[in-house]
Amino acid sequence: MSGPRDERGFALLVVLWFVTALAALAVAFTASSRLEVRRVANVADAAQARALLDAGIALAVAGLHDPEPARRTPLDGRARERAVAGARVAYKAFDESGRLNLNRAPPDRLARLFEAAGATPGEAADLTAAVLAVRGDARREAGRPFLSVEELAHLPGLEPDLYSRVAPALSVDADAERLNGPAASPIALSAMPNLSPQDRDTVLELRRNPTRPADPGLAARLAAAGIDWTAKPPPVRRLTIRVRVETPAGAVASAEAALFALDPPAAVPFRIVEWREPAEF
Repeated sequence: MSGPRDERGFALLVVLWFVTALAALAVAFTASSRLEVRRVANVADAAQARALLDAGIALAVAGLHDPEPARRTPLDGRARERAVAGARVAYKAFDESGRLNLNRAPPDRLARLFEAAGATPGEAADLTAAVLAVRGDARREAGRPFLSVEELAHLPGLEPDLYSRVAPALSVDADAERLNGPAASPIALSAMPNLSPQDRDTVLELRRNPTRPADPGLAARLAAAGIDWTAKPPPVRRLTIRVRVETPAGAVASAEAALFALDPPAAVPFRIVEWREPAEF
């Protein structure tokens, strides 16, 4: 027969089982709470990174009008970086007038552009022929225009590293005939067939050092090579700005905005016409 001692033993087992179950539930609840706190923190951090993308756009546009030339936002894709609310905000600006038009640039300029980006003459010729096969040319029935430079990434024979070098110098909105010298990248300048290497280097040096004494014949030579060089920018500029934000906690956000930048005293300094997120920086 079972006695009081057996009943006490059974009760002890029940109590121990109950305590163990409570402990397991407490551990599970603590782990779940930590995961939820971490998830909320990650969401908040990601939201902060995305919110700072707007700050990067504003910094890039404001930098266009900095009274100190060395601090102005360059328009040829050179990166700038600022610290905002503890986060790293990097931005690049591209003036569409400093790029070659992918749909309308003459074949010789495209070939020179591919060579300046690292292609061999044979590769450059093949890539130019592939571009013409898509968009068409004046000697045969027209094809279809490239709707974006990103379509070029799918061009047969164009390696990713070569694409990453050539893409910043191309646009589907740029002027087909003229290139804006102050906003053109080095490889875009190299694509202009009538620009000498010496004048190309002079242009790049003038951008780095605007106070350098001017060459009296430079403007005429640039104009003959299809390059405009004016000290005063137009009142409205079509820009593409890329921004990358990294918070102290490691959250990353990136975006690309196509916009019109308006010179002061415009009440609205810029108007975004297209936004893409995320974007390659």
